[in-house]
Amino acid sequence: MMISLISCVTYAELIEVFTTSAYSVALNGLQAEVCALDALNEMTLELNRNASEIRAVQRVDTVQNGRLTAFYRCQMRARLYALSSLPAIVIDKRYVTYGVRAADKALIASRHYKGAHHD
Repeated sequence: MMISLISCVTYAELIEVFTTSAYSVALNGLQAEVCALDALNEMTLELNRNASEIRAVQRVDTVQNGRLTAFYRCQMRARLYALSSLPAIVIDKRYVTYGVRAADKALIASRHYKGAHHD
C-alpha cells in the first residue's frame, strides 16, 4: 500500500525527530528538527580523533559549543515530552509517533488520529 501526502493535509507547525545513530529517520522532503540523542558520543569521538591537532582545540570553542548547546536542548525537549522509546517523531508539540522511521508517515498518522478524535 502506498500512502501519498497529496491526499491529506501536510502542514505542520513543527516536526521534531528524536533518534540515535542506530535509528535513521527519513525526512522525505519535510522540514524537521532532528535531535540525535547520542550526538555527544560522536562529538567526543571526533575530538579524540583530532586531539593532537591544535586546530581541534580552536574548533572546540567555535563549532563544538554550538553543537553542545543544541545537544542539551534536544535532551531537555526529549525529557519534557517524556519520550518512552526511539525513534520518536513529535508533530506540533502534541502528537508523538514511536518507531516510525519516516517523517511523512508520522505526519500522516498524526493527521488521521487528529481527524478521528476531532481535536
